[in-house]
Amino acid sequence: YNHIDNNTFTLQVIKHDANKPKKRIGSLIMNPGGPGGSGIQYVLSADSIVSTSIEDVYDLIGFDPRGVNLSQPIRCLTNAQEDYFLGGDGSVQNKADLASAISGSKLMAKSCAVAAGSKLGHYSTLETAKDMEILRILLKEPKLNYIGKSYGTFLGTIYVALYPKTTGRIVLDGAVDPNISVRDQNLAQAVGFDTALKSYIAANPMFSIKQIQNFLQQSRNHPISDRQNRKLSESLASTGIAAALYDPTDGWPLLAKALIGAITNKDPYYFFLLADSYNQRDRNGRYVSNQNDIAEITSCLDFKD
Repeated sequence: YNHIDNNTFTLQVIKHDANKPKKRIGSLIMNPGGPGGSGIQYVLSADSIVSTSIEDVYDLIGFDPRGVNLSQPIRCLTNAQEDYFLGGDGSVQNKADLASAISGSKLMAKSCAVAAGSKLGHYSTLETAKDMEILRILLKEPKLNYIGKSYGTFLGTIYVALYPKTTGRIVLDGAVDPNISVRDQNLAQAVGFDTALKSYIAANPMFSIKQIQNFLQQSRNHPISDRQNRKLSESLASTGIAAALYDPTDGWPLLAKALIGAITNKDPYYFFLLADSYNQRDRNGRYVSNQNDIAEITSCLDFKD
């Protein structure tokens, strides 16, 4: 920011005017998480996220951070490579697993370096927080009001640390500890998913934890396939379970269908539906979002381990 060079960025922003202009009290910047979540898409879905009392008095502001969605998106992998990267088994149990995990990580790293070029080192959360301060200035707001979820809480925390004097009303939902490693973050999230899964089983005792564990092990050693011969790997099965656990109202019924289909009927349809929705993969095998790509770049810049 002190020495601007050719690595400039153009960020896309959306503004939904307050429903009651005469009662307007300011702007509210929104971030759904990620890294790589689209603030623009988030504001377009605002009716299901914030109450009408908020929409009445705030201009809702969403922006796509650097490299995300409409802001000069970074694409590291082809659709086929993305399938390989996301579908590889997540648990490393032997040397062959380790070699495969390293190979996939190297593929992602090299591809992102090529895609980003000289901008590779400029997609950090620190820089996005500084971009948010520029956005506040452009909006002519004396204070920044902000709502962030999951990774968005990390972004909000960094902003508050940088600009305490211009911090307004801040909502951090599902806070990420900025002082722990990626490994510890993943462990904390795993505990959350484990708790949610136990809650699901308590409410829907159709399958036990042991049966689900056996199913995941089977998906690793002898994965079932759909009619297009696409195999449900352990990683995709785990992703499907996790995706369903976010929302008891809509997700839990889908998880029940997925478990019955896969365990009882050897049909992975609903697991693919859940995992593909989470990974933003359409029915034609195309990834409609670049969130998986930019998330890797940002995380590597934010955390050393």
